[in-house]
Amino acid sequence: MTAQKKNKDFARIPHWIIDNGFIAKLKPTEVKAYLVLNRYADYTTGISFPSVETISELSGGHKNSIAPATKRLLSLGLIGKVRT
Repeated sequence: MTAQKKNKDFARIPHWIIDNGFIAKLKPTEVKAYLVLNRYADYTTGISFPSVETISELSGGHKNSIAPATKRLLSLGLIGKVRT
């Protein structure tokens, strides 16, 4: 199994998010949205483009809770935003 294939089998969570206590400050919906975003991230580019529907479905959060969750993740610097 190649290293590239192996990396696609796991989502990466930087240690500093746990070590600095960020994870403790997040609401469950924010943690779940972050995990889904990481699941879909291309670690070469750092870009992740799952739809709101995908994030909602896989995180178990209501579609209306995803926008505030991602907005908070943005404000904490845990994710970035790119216009396409």
